[in-house]
Amino acid sequence: MVIIEASIRKFPDIEEIVKSEFSLSLEQGTKDTVQLNPVERLNSITKVWDTCKNKIGNPALALDVGSGFGYGTVFLESQNIKTIGIENVGKKIKQGQELFRLIGLDIPDINKLDFSKHPAFYEGDINAINDDIQVDLITLFYLSLEMVSRMKTFETLQKLLKKDGTVLLATEANIEDVQAVLKSNFIPVSFSHEIIEVPDNFEKTAILLKLK
Repeated sequence: MVIIEASIRKFPDIEEIVKSEFSLSLEQGTKDTVQLNPVERLNSITKVWDTCKNKIGNPALALDVGSGFGYGTVFLESQNIKTIGIENVGKKIKQGQELFRLIGLDIPDINKLDFSKHPAFYEGDINAINDDIQVDLITLFYLSLEMVSRMKTFETLQKLLKKDGTVLLATEANIEDVQAVLKSNFIPVSFSHEIIEVPDNFEKTAILLKLK
């Protein structure tokens, strides 16, 4: 079992977390059974990160958008990135908190984007955030292609990113489908983008957006 001493706030490595025998056996709150296997989800996110990390740099602050039960949030924190997960379904936040308490990780929920309390969960819609805050990295793991096609999403991401910041999106769609969606949808000129295949993984494709 992973135990964190509160006074030290040493967050465990992802390898240590995935070795823990834990599962989401609560009332699931989602029809997506993939989300009920924490180790599988964490392994998929790890593979996406390992494939893309050399292009991301060394971010200090991150927002994990659509954080769900908190897999991406916990992963990023394990990489020494101060992270807040943003989720608009409060039930998933509560279940994620209960899930990670099973291995000794206490992740609070907050009502303001305050990185002094990292890692943490914030309940809300990213497009409704009014906090005066900018981060180095924004992640959207297990992304629906429908979301990335929304112009409002790009506008919000641009507002929340520091100059030279990065957005990392990951989807189970194959690279050909991602290329087709992005070809037919406008990406603001303020972003450059790169599509990266993630072989032998649940999330098959990553998209990196760089703020120019």
